[in-house]
Amino acid sequence: MFLIDPREGASGDMILGALIASSGVPLREMEELLSSSGSVMGETVVRLRRVEERGVEALEVDVRWEEGEGDIEALKMKAHLLDALQAAGLSRENRFAREAFERIVRAEEEVHNEPLAYLKLHETGTPDTLVDIVGVAFLREKLELEGEWVEALPPGVGRGAVVIAHGVYPVPAPATRIIMRGLPYTEGPWEGELLTPTGATLLKGLVDIWRREGEAPEGLKLLGAGVGSRSFAGRRSLLKIYGG
Repeated sequence: MFLIDPREGASGDMILGALIASSGVPLREMEELLSSSGSVMGETVVRLRRVEERGVEALEVDVRWEEGEGDIEALKMKAHLLDALQAAGLSRENRFAREAFERIVRAEEEVHNEPLAYLKLHETGTPDTLVDIVGVAFLREKLELEGEWVEALPPGVGRGAVVIAHGVYPVPAPATRIIMRGLPYTEGPWEGELLTPTGATLLKGLVDIWRREGEAPEGLKLLGAGVGSRSFAGRRSLLKIYGG
């Protein structure tokens, strides 16, 4: 059994960091794989660092890339995803990765009321989205999570407002709210955007059983944690994975 604890939020890099920390895969090996995945859109460098946050050892995923031409067509981004899967040694037909991306696209279509042929991606049309989706797809196979029951506590989404390409919106952001439709979530401990669209779609793909409330059960061992890149009230969000 695996239990994901995203009560402080979830972004793609937090989920990826927690899975890497739980997998035992050498960090240098993962850096090379993830960098090659993002580089299908232009030179991308991924660095993994072990940090301590509030007494918990966590993994930080730092993705740097050359800025491209700006917003990218959804269909072109899908082609990049297939190339990124191939660069990571995965099948271009990888179901988990393709469905994770398609959930983002469907949410953006609904938000902007635009058909796929004309849809452009803003915040999710960058190499770090490829790194997150492909990296999690790779580790899902590595940890043999397919067919294994994965549970999750309700993710914290935050509160207040978030600034995105089309203006200021209440948290959770419109695409995140659509992806999480019908699933449990809470405000979480801090103000700001704690759950991102990429984090939401990856959670939705990973989790088989959603707990409606509660704490991590006793008897489970902390396998790994991922830390967010932003600070909230002087603290960085932690996403933890337990097993037992």
